[in-house]
Amino acid sequence: MVRLGDLLSVGESWSGNPLGQNEAGHFPEELVVTAIDDRPHFIINQLANGSYSYDGYLYQLWEILAQQLELRYRIQPLLNGGGYGYLDPNGTWTGLVGELAAGRADVALSWLTYRVDRAAVVHFVDAVPVERDQYAFYVAGGSETSRGLDSDAVAALLRPLDAAVWWTLLTFLLIVSALLHVVVRYSRPGAETRRTVSEMTWGSCLFFSFMTLVGQGWERTPRSLAARLVTLSSWMLGFLMYCSYTATLTSRLTVSDVSRPISSLREFSEQPGWTFAMEPGLGILNDWRSSDDAVERELYWRAVSGEGFVAINLTTDTIHVTTQSHVMTFIAINRLSFVLGNEACKLVPLLDYVPPKTNTYLAISKRHKKLKKALNKLLLKMNQAGTVQRLRNKWVWHGDDFCDSVVVIRRLSHNDLAAVLIIVPLASAVSLCILAVEHLISKFKVAEKLKIRCWGQRLLNCLRQKVYDSDLTSFKWGG
Repeated sequence: MVRLGDLLSVGESWSGNPLGQNEAGHFPEELVVTAIDDRPHFIINQLANGSYSYDGYLYQLWEILAQQLELRYRIQPLLNGGGYGYLDPNGTWTGLVGELAAGRADVALSWLTYRVDRAAVVHFVDAVPVERDQYAFYVAGGSETSRGLDSDAVAALLRPLDAAVWWTLLTFLLIVSALLHVVVRYSRPGAETRRTVSEMTWGSCLFFSFMTLVGQGWERTPRSLAARLVTLSSWMLGFLMYCSYTATLTSRLTVSDVSRPISSLREFSEQPGWTFAMEPGLGILNDWRSSDDAVERELYWRAVSGEGFVAINLTTDTIHVTTQSHVMTFIAINRLSFVLGNEACKLVPLLDYVPPKTNTYLAISKRHKKLKKALNKLLLKMNQAGTVQRLRNKWVWHGDDFCDSVVVIRRLSHNDLAAVLIIVPLASAVSLCILAVEHLISKFKVAEKLKIRCWGQRLLNCLRQKVYDSDLTSFKWGG
């Protein structure tokens, strides 16, 4: 149990009565506080005599708030299900939101996501978020797979850089090559040697520019200031891209791929025998009910009808269904770690995109505007003093890598580098083919030269013979 003295001893800026005597104690009526067993935020334990004891992050936070505001209250746990609260097919709010909207409760000790539809029937104590959630779809992943030599592995060589970056690099390569060739050729007289001008053709400049991208030096470098400026910029670009590419490629190769049985909501809908699991009463059900996506409407129908659906509860064995095969779960993964520990690491995101985290707040009945103002004011001071954060850190884990608490550097295997290592034999085979083609072309050129020379010799012989015959005829006629 957190001692109030430890939490409140934060200096003179926040005394034992932060609101002042004129504001505290204005809520004499007994408030009805409702909550669900939502560990670690609110924990409900039934005792042997049938009564209940409570604990958890939000319970201890509420104890401080109630003591500071001198609130009288009784906790009435919601044990018949319903969850956080959504609009059922009859248009009635369920769960905690339903208790507040119907006037059966004054305060809900839960971390509720702010939604416009909920805000129409309850007040959110929105000055300070009490939690952040990140709900997404998860499935049980398969075994870790290492990469082999296939089309995906070869394509992985291009993935460290976006397609737009590759096209930009190609454009810059052509621009630098053309600019280097022009600057070298048309530099002032005497700035470049004749050999440099003759050897640095457009093709040679293109090859030199490519060498900068792979971290190689040039056999010949220009001497003029303008050409050297182009050369230095080319080398700088090549060095930065070379380092970025190799670092990103290595990091991608050292990450193990975990296979997913399905990769989209559409596949989930089309695969027979799959079960959908989620906590009851999530507000997103209101969105799925009127969604334009048929699959999301199907998820709403499953949650309402119970067909092909499991309502999971962190306090029962239903939570273990999330790690079974052929089950798709919609949940915040860090909540599972509190109950399942490392077993929650069996789940992998169904989609590549995981929605960003959103703030969640306490909620109270619409009847208590003054209470909302007082709670907001007190929570702001508690947040500035660090009390809210200390309570949160005590109960709720907030990391993103609980599955990899120890950093391990994995050695790259042959399978990981298959697409890289194949470059050498592939280049050797291509170079041999080019060599054979060059030999054929060379022989063809030699044959053509011999043929032309033979034709030339024959033509010369014919001309000589005609000249000789002409001279002989003239000699005869003259005789």
